[in-house]
Amino acid sequence: MINITNLTKKYGKHIILDDINLTIEKNDCIGIVGDNGSGKTTLLSIIYGMTKKNKGNIDFNELNPNRDISYIPQVNPLIPELSGLDNIKIWHEGKNEEIKQSLEDGILHTLGIHEYYKKKVNKMSGGMKKRLSIAIALLNKPKLLMMDEPSAALDIKCRHTIKEYINYYIKELDGTVLLASHDENELKICNKLFLLNNGKLKQIEYDDIKLFVNGKLDLDDSK
Repeated sequence: MINITNLTKKYGKHIILDDINLTIEKNDCIGIVGDNGSGKTTLLSIIYGMTKKNKGNIDFNELNPNRDISYIPQVNPLIPELSGLDNIKIWHEGKNEEIKQSLEDGILHTLGIHEYYKKKVNKMSGGMKKRLSIAIALLNKPKLLMMDEPSAALDIKCRHTIKEYINYYIKELDGTVLLASHDENELKICNKLFLLNNGKLKQIEYDDIKLFVNGKLDLDDSK
C-alpha cells in the first residue's frame, strides 16, 4: 500500500527522523509510540504532504495521496464559531446531498453526528469535537486514515467510543489506520506497533510499551 524508505527529516542540525523505513499494508492498524517531541507528528505530517522531508522516498503505489488519505491532527481543525454542519460543508464543498444522506443513514449517522450537527463547535464537548473530526475525515471514504493522539484529553467513555469508531472503519469500511498515541488501551487495537526513539523507528510488541515507559526496554533488542 505505502512503502517508506530511508526517510530523514532535520530541523537545522537536529535529526528528527533518521533513515526510517516503514511499510503500511491494507487493513493494517499501525500504532506509533514515543516520547513527546520524538517526531511522531512530523512523520504523519510528511506522509500527508504537509511537511517536506530532507531525503528518502514515499511510494504510495495505487493510492492517490490527495484523495485517498485523511489526516486528523492532534490540534482540532474545526472552526469553533461555526456549527458542526457548516464545518462539514467547508470540508466537503458542493456535496450537500451526500452530507444530507450521510446524516440520515451514512457515516455521519453511524458516528452520531445527526444528534448535534446544528450545535456550534465552541459549545461541543471534547468528545463531540473528536467524533465530528473523525466523521468529516471518513466522509471522504479514505483508504488510509492517519490520526495524531485521537484520544488526547478525552474521558474514559469517549476514549472507548473513539476506539470503537477506529475498529468500525477498519472492519466495516475496509480501511487502514496509522495512529500516533500515548494511550496503551487504544494501542491494543493495533496489529503492528513501532517505537520512535532518537530518530529511529523500531517494531515492538505491546508488552514493550510499559518497559519503554519505565526505561527498561533494551532498544537494541527491539524488532
